[in-house]
Amino acid sequence: MERRAEVDVAAILKAARDLINLSRSNRRLPLVVQVHQGTITNARRQAFILATLKKVPPQFYRQLMLEIVGPAPMECVQCLRDFISGLGAMRIRASLRLEP
Repeated sequence: MERRAEVDVAAILKAARDLINLSRSNRRLPLVVQVHQGTITNARRQAFILATLKKVPPQFYRQLMLEIVGPAPMECVQCLRDFISGLGAMRIRASLRLEP
């Protein structure tokens, strides 16, 4: 699980850097980043990811979509809602592909 979370965080950091660099050159590119639900159900990682995404210029939030994947543990439903609510406040789209 820890390795998967490291890869997820690295992918989000790269996407944020790419969007910032694109904004500096007045270019746009839609990006989809896959994130495992286990990564965002950890409160510390969730806060770090949301803080990282807030560094992206707001006009580029709509260029980013997070695809949340993995099993859907019932004890983490509120964590997922909180994370998606944080994304919604930034107008970043998310899709869920959770399996029972």
